[in-house]
Amino acid sequence: MTPDHQNVSGTKISLIAPKGFEKAANFLGFQQTQSGATIIVMDIPGTFAETSKAVTKEGFLSQGVEVKTIEKIELNGLPAFFVTGEQNAHGNIYTKFVLVFGTANETILVNGASPNNLQEIAKEIKTAMLTCFYDGDKKINPFDAVDYELDVSSGKLIFAKSASHSLMYTTDGKLPTNSADKTTLIVAKSFSKTAI
Repeated sequence: MTPDHQNVSGTKISLIAPKGFEKAANFLGFQQTQSGATIIVMDIPGTFAETSKAVTKEGFLSQGVEVKTIEKIELNGLPAFFVTGEQNAHGNIYTKFVLVFGTANETILVNGASPNNLQEIAKEIKTAMLTCFYDGDKKINPFDAVDYELDVSSGKLIFAKSASHSLMYTTDGKLPTNSADKTTLIVAKSFSKTAI
């Protein structure tokens, strides 16, 4: 890790953000407001051995991403995949990069996107994503990553896990829950402003 690395709050990931990118307000990562380009960091429950099985062209196509390449790489001594593709979203075509890596305990997904006509920014995003540094020993306070609170004191819900910008609650504090009624509450902030 270098002095230029910035930690993505609420995660074990630090990276060197491209010039002109700032920490995002509505998700974990960085954004360039003017271009609409983003780098989003997500932690996925499950081992890398299991979650990496979904890193296929067919798997991404089901999510609306047309994959051009899937490269096996090593990141911080961990096995990883770097996916390059395109996605049509909100009437625009985006260049899409997905970096997936992890351990026997967790999987990290870093998702980069920029409008397809801004290839120079796309190159900068890819370079930034490959600077990812994973601090597996870092202790995370899941509530540091969100700017909202949820009062569950009047019910039976217990905090179970955080993922990305969301908080998950169950009646036994486990995810997936072992409770008989399988009650689960997931609260997440919208990625963009929404008129309600």
